[in-house]
Amino acid sequence: MPVLLKEWCDQFSSERMFRFTSYTFLSELVVITNPEDAKKVLLRPDILHRIKLTKRHPLTGEGLLNATGANHAFQRKLLAKAFSKLHVKHFIPIYNEHADNLCKVWMDGLNSEENGKNIDVQKYFQNLAFDIIGKIGFGYDFNTQKSKANKFVETLREHVTGMRDQKIRMLLNFFPFLTKLPFGPGKRLMEANKQAKSDINDIFMQRKKKIESGELTEEEKRDILSVMINVRDDETGKGMSDQLIQDSSYTFLLAAHDTTATALTWLTFRIAKDPVHQARVRAEIEEFSKRNEELTLEMIDDLPFTNSFIKEVLRWHPSIPMTARLLQKEFQLNGTTFPKGTKFLLPFFYYNMKNSEEILTFDPENRMLEEDLTKQPTPLYTFGYGPYNCIGQHFASLEMKVAFIKLLQKFEFSIDPGNEKYTIKSMTGSVDQPVFIRVKALK
Repeated sequence: MPVLLKEWCDQFSSERMFRFTSYTFLSELVVITNPEDAKKVLLRPDILHRIKLTKRHPLTGEGLLNATGANHAFQRKLLAKAFSKLHVKHFIPIYNEHADNLCKVWMDGLNSEENGKNIDVQKYFQNLAFDIIGKIGFGYDFNTQKSKANKFVETLREHVTGMRDQKIRMLLNFFPFLTKLPFGPGKRLMEANKQAKSDINDIFMQRKKKIESGELTEEEKRDILSVMINVRDDETGKGMSDQLIQDSSYTFLLAAHDTTATALTWLTFRIAKDPVHQARVRAEIEEFSKRNEELTLEMIDDLPFTNSFIKEVLRWHPSIPMTARLLQKEFQLNGTTFPKGTKFLLPFFYYNMKNSEEILTFDPENRMLEEDLTKQPTPLYTFGYGPYNCIGQHFASLEMKVAFIKLLQKFEFSIDPGNEKYTIKSMTGSVDQPVFIRVKALK
C-alpha cells in the first residue's frame, strides 16, 4: 500500500479527514479516512463525479472509467449481462488454455533446475492478462506468452507504462506543451496513443465486417466486442455508438490487463512468503482435483480456504487501491460544508484495514471474509463501492483464480533473501520494478 498516505491516514484518523496538495492532481485534495463517511461520498454520484482519466489515458474517452450520471448508468445497464458471473463462466476454457500456456513457459524456462529459479512474475502475468483480454474481449490473439514481438501489445504497454510513470505525468501536467515537441517522453506517448487508436479501430472494423457477413464463431458471439456492437437497451432500442465502443475497448484493455496482473503478482508474492498457507491451499486444490478432471466454476466455488486466501490478499492489495471524486455542487459532510470543485480522495486500501486491530494481521480466516455481510463492520472495498464499482470484478476474479490454481498445481513458490519487500508507486497498486519469486517445479 502507499506507505506515506497510510501514515497520514493513521495520523488524522480521529479527525475523519485531512487535506493535502497533490502534484498529480495539481490541486488540494480532501482525504476521507473514515469508511462510513466514504460511503456518503460514493453513494452520491449525482453530485460527486469521478475525475476523468482522459488526460492520462485519452483513448478511454467516454468509456466506463470516465462516464458519469445517465451516460454511466446507460453503459452499465447494457454491459451488465456480459460481465455477470453466469456469462463469464463460459470463458473458463479460455482462462484454462492461457494459464496452461504460462505453466508451460515457466516449466520450459526452469530447464529441470532442481532448486528452481527467480522469475519476474509481474512481467509474465501482464502477458497472461493481455492474451486473455485479447481473446475474450476481441477474439484477438496477442500471443504474448509464446512470442516476444507484438507491435500492438508493445504500443499499449508503452502507453500504459508512460502514463503510469509519476515523473512523466507530473512533467506533462506542468508543461503540456512538451507533448507537441518532436522529441522526449511527450512525443513518445503521443505516438503510442496514435498507434493504439489506429489498432483498436482496425480490430473494431474487422469485427463489424464479420458480424455483417454472418461469419462469427460461437466464441466470438460471446466476446465483449460483439456484445458491445449488438447490445440494445430493452426500453429505448438504443445501442452504443461506434466511438463509445472504441473508447470502451481501450478502457477494457487498460483495466483488464493491469489490475489482474497486479493482483496475481501479489497473490504469488503472498503465497511464496507463507509456506504453511501454501501447503494448505495446495492440499485443498489437489483433493478436489482428484474428483474433477476439468477446472469448472463449481469446483472453484467449492474451494473455501483457497477463496478465503485470495480474498484476504485482495483485502491487503485491492484491485482499486483508491479513487477520487469531484464535487459538482455544495455538499455537507459531518457538519462541514464543501464548495463546488472540491476534490475528494478515497483510499480503499485503508478502509479495508480500518475496522479493528484484529484485521491488521494477514489471516485468510479473518471474520471479515464471512459471506454474511451483516457480520462485517463494513464491506470490503477491493473492487470499489457503490454505483461506480468495478463492472469486471467477476471476470477478473475468475481469471486470477484459474491462473492461481493452475500454478499451484505445478509449482512451489518461495522468496529469496533481499526480495521480501516492494514499494507500491501506482494508483493501481502495481510495483514499478521487477518482482522476483523463486519458482520450483513440483515433482
